[in-house]
Amino acid sequence: MTERLSADGGSVEVDSVAGGRGEMTSAAGARVSRWWLTLALIGVIGGVLSGLFAIGGGIIMVPLLVTFAGLSQRNAAATSLAAIVPAAIFGSVTYLVAGEIDLLAGVFITLGAVPGALIGSALLKRIPLVWLRWMFIVFILLVAARMFFITPIRGDRLAFSVVIAISYIGLGLAMGILSGLFGIGGGIIAVPALIGLFAVSDLIAKGTSLLVMIPTSVVGTVANWRARTVDVRAGLVVGVAATIGSIPGALLALVIAPRVSSVLFGVLLVAVAAQLTVRAVRRPGGGVPSPGAATDRPRGEDSVMGEAEVAPETRGVAVELLDTVDLGPEIPGLEGRRLRMRMVTIEPGGVFGPVHDHRGRPGIVYVLRGTITDHREGVATDYGPGVGWPEDRNTVHWLENRGTVAAVEISVDVVSGE
Repeated sequence: MTERLSADGGSVEVDSVAGGRGEMTSAAGARVSRWWLTLALIGVIGGVLSGLFAIGGGIIMVPLLVTFAGLSQRNAAATSLAAIVPAAIFGSVTYLVAGEIDLLAGVFITLGAVPGALIGSALLKRIPLVWLRWMFIVFILLVAARMFFITPIRGDRLAFSVVIAISYIGLGLAMGILSGLFGIGGGIIAVPALIGLFAVSDLIAKGTSLLVMIPTSVVGTVANWRARTVDVRAGLVVGVAATIGSIPGALLALVIAPRVSSVLFGVLLVAVAAQLTVRAVRRPGGGVPSPGAATDRPRGEDSVMGEAEVAPETRGVAVELLDTVDLGPEIPGLEGRRLRMRMVTIEPGGVFGPVHDHRGRPGIVYVLRGTITDHREGVATDYGPGVGWPEDRNTVHWLENRGTVAAVEISVDVVSGE
């Protein structure tokens, strides 16, 4: 069937799912369940790689969260960092039991990593998304190139000295900044650096890196939580699944040949970089930005649109009426009004327009998955999973999905009973 929406005082037709209310509710629940299952699978994959390569798993989880869970680069980085915490704990325990952690080195690296994580999380809120994507790609390729030319030697720990201690702190600072900025735990820089610059055994480098990831990820996640850039529930689901996968990954790392481990790591990074590059180039406006070019903004930060931009008509939108309540019998004075709850799905490139207001139709929107861009008064604001916005008599806007997966929102509003 087709539902007619009162948008700007008139009617706008959008596609709706056929069937009764029970069928629509079941479809809504199934779609949400698939999203949580996707998060769990991403966590397992990230966990195995976390234990195997001591990279936190974020280097894989971030692109997977962007591609299959519909998170923006910013939300994916913050969510991945939260998921790394439990995976790093259990993974490091496995290395500790095997005697492959340098606790003293871990302490000094942590001294630099904790403030570095705070710096990285602060940068995450300020760097435009298009720059963040390309910085991430270049970083991955640099690390991959390094891994192809490194052959780890499994030997003793590095002899400790004042110079080494200072160097460890510097390494920790770099590790922390990259952790907070890219949501990768920092192991992707710590492991190659410990092996290539400090000549540390690859197993000790991996175990020590996982140990340092624990405080680094905690500090970065707390900062992201305060900035409202992390979906805590999604992070917990991914984190629990990653923990399950981290233990067999760590056990496999103890038996695999060091050269094979480095080559596999390098191949993995190249594949990830290639996939992200394709997506960045295909994405509208996804090319490398020129100075002064318009770019994506952090969620909640204003992004001024050009004067020539016009809100297009509705397309690629499906609306499912979940339920209604007649407010007349419930609250005196509200006869003829009803409380309505709908699930709105906006496909990639879809638009919920044209510009409309909410006079006489106040409501609240909550984003379940994907990223929805709200345009109002010449300003575009991105909203990811776990957040939303109010719609009152002063709201005049239109919505779109700039991502590559369907965005889903729950909309609750008060409408005429007619």
